[in-house]
Amino acid sequence: MLSSNMNYVNKKEILNRLLQNKKGFKRYHSSELARTLKEVYLDEGKEQFLQYIKRIPQRYLGETLLELPEYIKYEALEELTVKELACAVGGLDSDDAADLMQDIKDVSYEKEQQILSKLDDEDAREIEALNLYTQEQAGSLMQTELFDANIDEPIKNAIKRLKELKNEGNLENTLTKVFLNR
Repeated sequence: MLSSNMNYVNKKEILNRLLQNKKGFKRYHSSELARTLKEVYLDEGKEQFLQYIKRIPQRYLGETLLELPEYIKYEALEELTVKELACAVGGLDSDDAADLMQDIKDVSYEKEQQILSKLDDEDAREIEALNLYTQEQAGSLMQTELFDANIDEPIKNAIKRLKELKNEGNLENTLTKVFLNR
């Protein structure tokens, strides 16, 4: 954990080790990485910050970008390529992907359109549908990923399907559960 009371040198050392052995990224939350990257930006400048951002594995880049303050995030969005951003967006849940695409659109409409064209059709449609809502509307907070089970389905089978979807990476966060009867 990149504790807030760790000194900057220690955090940067951990960040450097992570970039050498990328398997360690899963132990850290994107907000911790973003906090350290913000310190790099403030202490060492934009160029050093961008060097670190470009080395973050695609799997973690999207969530890390979302955690950055806007003025720093926009610098990264301007600098990252369409391919890098498309990979980052593609790895996010639908609501986070829509948020990041809105940020990209704020920086460059053309880049946003290029990224949408690189995503698979279903992801692009979901993002466009979620971005129809304003930030003040509940729809802007929704995720389109859904797991449902039939009332007549044995619980054992539903749990097995849920585990398979999670293991395949098709369903990551199942934070909210809603149970309905007929």
